[in-house]
Amino acid sequence: MREMEGRSVKVEIYGVQYTLKTDDSDVEKVRRIAQYVDGMMKQIRRKRGYSSPMELAILAALNIADRLYESNERVEKVVRKLIDELDEALREG
Repeated sequence: MREMEGRSVKVEIYGVQYTLKTDDSDVEKVRRIAQYVDGMMKQIRRKRGYSSPMELAILAALNIADRLYESNERVEKVVRKLIDELDEALREG
């Protein structure tokens, strides 16, 4: 999260409470993100058995980064396709 003036929001991730600052409009988003990270860590723990919280956090970060990377790749593919279709339409028109 970025440093800013705003509201403090308490979240819990893997049993540890954190206080984060956010804009008033992003409070629910911050809570959902924290829940997502917490859920990812718990899911990895269920699959792998016990791991240290640090290891779980790193594996969760890698999983989340992989999802973000894949999502960005899909978006870029769609954008490239749309640009190609637009170029073709402009050439024909």
